[in-house]
Amino acid sequence: MENGILDVRILEAEERIGGRTHSVPFGDDVVDLGAQWVSGSVGNVVYEMANPLGLLEEGRPSAIANMLFLLANGTVPDQNFLGRLVNISFAIMEEQDAMANYTGPFGQYFLDRYAKMCQKVSVHYDA
Repeated sequence: MENGILDVRILEAEERIGGRTHSVPFGDDVVDLGAQWVSGSVGNVVYEMANPLGLLEEGRPSAIANMLFLLANGTVPDQNFLGRLVNISFAIMEEQDAMANYTGPFGQYFLDRYAKMCQKVSVHYDA
């Protein structure tokens, strides 16, 4: 009994623990999926927990230059094309004011904005 708490119930949306992050088998090793960055600081419980511990960096992740991106068919995308998609993703995550006024889940906001911005700049790929 800590802080007067006698009973705790943990709810998960999936049949596994971990929320957005989880490890999956990949060859002879594992790969961690999900939650690569924290988006938004206002009303974000993850930000409120991680920031005081010095676990967050401001701006775009520097490690993106070392990441390998693959298309659904397993091929490496054209770097120019990939750069445009990555820039769109970061532009959306920098829309703090628009996100603050959005009442739905961030994932849906991101997908809606991503689709609109890709159409706006004529980003498409025929695999």
